[in-house]
Amino acid sequence: MVVKQSKPTVISVAGPIASGKTTLAKLLTKRFSLKALLEPAPEKHNPFFSLYYSNPHNYTFHNEINFMIQGAELCRTLNKDRNPKRIYVQDHLPFANVAVYAYVQKEFGYLTRSEYELLKRVMGALETSYIEPNLIIYRHVSDDEMMARIRARARPGEASSDYKFFSSIKDRYDTWIKKWKLSPLLEVDETADVKSDTNALHIIGKGIFSLLKIND
Repeated sequence: MVVKQSKPTVISVAGPIASGKTTLAKLLTKRFSLKALLEPAPEKHNPFFSLYYSNPHNYTFHNEINFMIQGAELCRTLNKDRNPKRIYVQDHLPFANVAVYAYVQKEFGYLTRSEYELLKRVMGALETSYIEPNLIIYRHVSDDEMMARIRARARPGEASSDYKFFSSIKDRYDTWIKKWKLSPLLEVDETADVKSDTNALHIIGKGIFSLLKIND
């Protein structure tokens, strides 16, 4: 593949909780020989993750700060790389930390208005460290499927959390992503069985190469 630019191409797989972002990112890197830049497992690398789900009123701010800084740290790899032929696939979109997650947490009372405004200020300070992706692949998921996946993966605290909270995150993300104008958007319906249907992955690949004007 040939990319005519002086820095790597970045593809971000975005979507609500348990929409299959990491699964799709891994499959794309394997199928098309791309470079993965995956978010570390939060239950192992975020000391506030389980605390957040057990007591969101006390630990939401800490949890979000951790994710925001982690996103900036992951982008260091991208900022240092000047290989125009390299294509990275992320399983997250750091710009959604405040616009989606913190916003909903404020609405649920897990963040005070002052804490939310401070997170917005932190986001403004970190934004220069974040990399705007060349393409976003957005994974849609229904409420029922989302909750089934959350229960199946059994992360600490997630399975016992409020259904309305996860649904609100999904609705907010679906609404916010429609306003994204910084890069092309490729939407993937939840019915696309990327794990067992090779044709589904092939179709997504064609969409990627077309939108990025990359020759496979």
